[in-house]
Amino acid sequence: MSAASVTISDAHDSDSDEVTDLIRSVYAEYPDCILDVHGEEPELLRVGTSFREKGGRFWVARSENGIVGTIAYFPLPAATWELKKLYVHRSARRLGVASRLMDMAESLAQASEVRKLVLWTDTRFVEAQAFYRARGFEPTGEQRDWGDVSNTTAVEYVKLLPRSL
Repeated sequence: MSAASVTISDAHDSDSDEVTDLIRSVYAEYPDCILDVHGEEPELLRVGTSFREKGGRFWVARSENGIVGTIAYFPLPAATWELKKLYVHRSARRLGVASRLMDMAESLAQASEVRKLVLWTDTRFVEAQAFYRARGFEPTGEQRDWGDVSNTTAVEYVKLLPRSL
């Protein structure tokens, strides 16, 4: 598999089980990280419509093996988008899939005159944090305890986007 052989498209509700399986596989790489779809992430039950209902979008990256990556956003006030659900299957990492997903989201944000991207990530997701920093996201120093079954502490990252010409 290569990043070029992966196609990116809007998610449909029929993708929900496969998206959930992907995210569950990523969570399983970390001790005590549990995906509670019904109790904590019900938007995964309807990935095709849940983000659209908030004015955002949810995309999936597909290879010949199925869904290997995801990314989503929803708008916040002040020309800001919150990025969500950037997950890439272990077999597709370091192949450019996450970069393609992020490139697409950032390009659409700029075309939509979004000025700032915000994301929160689990403190355990060290590789993801390195990826975000390499993409120009800066940690703000803000932390949140989610109070979830995984006992998650999340850190905030922000990226300011240049103005479109």
